[in-house]
Amino acid sequence: MVRSHPSLGKTAACGFALLGALLTSGCSSSTTARTTVDSDVSLASSKGGAQLWTENCARCHNTRSPDYYSPGQWAIVGEHMRVRGYLTGEEAREVTAFLQSQ
Repeated sequence: MVRSHPSLGKTAACGFALLGALLTSGCSSSTTARTTVDSDVSLASSKGGAQLWTENCARCHNTRSPDYYSPGQWAIVGEHMRVRGYLTGEEAREVTAFLQSQ
């Protein structure tokens, strides 16, 4: 006959309660992070591609004519510089659209 230790049930219950508390607190912080990301996206969308270009790109790059790259190449350049310049997806799209319209 297998006998369980009487405090094992209490230990398991405390562990589940702790796990529940950790998971719940993690949910509330992700909501805060989501709100911050949403406000960053709305801030980026209020800026035009020209302003984003000036703030993030012009200190290292000169503008290129729109036909310097094909539309597919512009998309690749935009994605590459999004990663290198820590731009959001919206910011990268705005800058790429600005460069293609010059």
